[in-house]
Amino acid sequence: MLKNTFIRPFRPVPAMAEVYQYWAKEKGAAYLYLSESSVELAGPLTDFLHEAGFPEGSLAVREIVWGRYHRLSGLKSLMDAPPEYKLRELKATLDELPQSRRSSCWRFRAA
Repeated sequence: MLKNTFIRPFRPVPAMAEVYQYWAKEKGAAYLYLSESSVELAGPLTDFLHEAGFPEGSLAVREIVWGRYHRLSGLKSLMDAPPEYKLRELKATLDELPQSRRSSCWRFRAA
């Protein structure tokens, strides 16, 4: 996980960006990209989504509490992310629809 997150470049699933673009243009789909990555990776993830050709959308990332003296606990929480995180975030987003302009999401726009 650490290598894929911090060392290796992000890699898209082949043809996924094209499918998402088709759905956005032909079906009017809107996107929330939900990641268990920490807020510190929002910039690189946004760049990746843009460069890989994904449609505009919101990027939701986790806020990790690093603590003033316990930075290892923040790193550990990144590695121990419970699978419920994405389910909880997705449910919260769906509960807010159609007004899903979440302040905790990072917006990105295609050039």
